[in-house]
Amino acid sequence: MMDRVLTQEFPPALFRGAQLGFAETLDTGWLSVNASNTIFKHESTIDLGGYTRQDDLTVFFRSSFEQIGGPYAVTWLATAANPLSGFNAVVSEQLIVTSVPFTDIQLELIMAYSPGFQTFTATGIADFKTGNRNTTIHGHRIDHAISTTTGATSFDDDGEAYLVPLLDDFYSSLDPTAADTLYCYRLIGMSTGTQTTRLEFVTIPPRRIIMDTTVDKESELSYMMRLKRSYELANQV
Repeated sequence: MMDRVLTQEFPPALFRGAQLGFAETLDTGWLSVNASNTIFKHESTIDLGGYTRQDDLTVFFRSSFEQIGGPYAVTWLATAANPLSGFNAVVSEQLIVTSVPFTDIQLELIMAYSPGFQTFTATGIADFKTGNRNTTIHGHRIDHAISTTTGATSFDDDGEAYLVPLLDDFYSSLDPTAADTLYCYRLIGMSTGTQTTRLEFVTIPPRRIIMDTTVDKESELSYMMRLKRSYELANQV
């Protein structure tokens, strides 16, 4: 048995809004997911192959938590008397560590429906069967809204404010895995607002995921079944 701490770092971002979506200005590796440039991703991997391939070991997760490196904030422009609605000011975020990869189409869908809750298909959307509870080792959704204590209550004029969590939901399974690779995603989703009142800048701080694990050998049958399931799900993308 070996105790290990797995860490995944996500860099900050500064998104600048326009009438046709957003652009990331810090050049820290964020990429647009959809054609409207309203959803961005930062993705990376954690290699477990040294444990799972060499000694046929299984990685067990005890706990996971996050650390944040600064505040969330927005600025908005109002070129006419057209208030910024509450929904247009919400910034959605997903942080996911999974044993199977996601396509961009699936990542776009994740901004509406967190993975692991249901399996379904929709017109123009790939089968979402990879997003089940067992493979979602760490999952965290946060919807950030403007703080009324730091921002104006009326958005008829230009302004700026901190963002505070409106919805803060963890849906991690912490299920053991025999997969060689963990896929780590951080997603940010924003609204373009109206043509006259819209978000100008969205400031996203760095964030870190820490997972407390132990690596151990399990019975051969349990390991083989877990390994088989990992490969089946990974090949469904």
